[in-house]
Amino acid sequence: MSLSNEERKDIVIYRTEKSHKAFEQAKLNVVIKCWEVVASRLYYSAYYAVSTLLIAEGYTTKTHEGIINSFSLHFIKKD
Repeated sequence: MSLSNEERKDIVIYRTEKSHKAFEQAKLNVVIKCWEVVASRLYYSAYYAVSTLLIAEGYTTKTHEGIINSFSLHFIKKD
């Protein structure tokens, strides 16, 4: 699947907003000590941030595992 520049831009904006929203939800749940919810919201905040980076750089994935593998392949320095 090939995305147009406009589609890519829209997805980046949408997923960036989702990442920020999930992070804000995590912070709110820290106050009431809902640690499972905090962990979930932080996971999704990172998930959306990484998927945003991948889309912005032209990489597409379909699964959570695909995002992890693609991020590792393209952005984690190996010795």
